[in-house]
Amino acid sequence: MGAFAACGENIFIQTTASKVEDLASTNAASKAWYAGEAEYDIEKGSAKSPNDKDKSAAALRFTQMVWRGTSTVGFGVKDKWVIAWYCNSAGNNGGP
Repeated sequence: MGAFAACGENIFIQTTASKVEDLASTNAASKAWYAGEAEYDIEKGSAKSPNDKDKSAAALRFTQMVWRGTSTVGFGVKDKWVIAWYCNSAGNNGGP
């Protein structure tokens, strides 16, 4: 198994930023992932619109970001891409 086998992840592409510094200074990726909170029903523990692919995916990005069992987080940035790894628990991706 790879080093990230027990990790969940989120991936983001910034279509308007032209520099890595823009991604870092605006926190665009984290803000986009956290915005999925609006699509998640905390009381039910599920997406508010499970049949809507985009809204359900937004809810999953949010829950991945706030997963309780995660103890280590790492970020990588390349050009306009940001990836986050949430480790020691694969979170909503079905890990430990």
